[in-house]
Amino acid sequence: MPDIAIAASFILIILIPCLVAMTSVEKSEPAPTRNR
Repeated sequence: MPDIAIAASFILIILIPCLVAMTSVEKSEPAPTRNR
């Protein structure tokens, strides 16, 4: 089924940049804004 492949590629395309951005943000600054 091509739908599964499309969904998998879509998830990879969306999740990988999100994970990279989250890890890079956590490494650059320890998020001091969430002190509430």
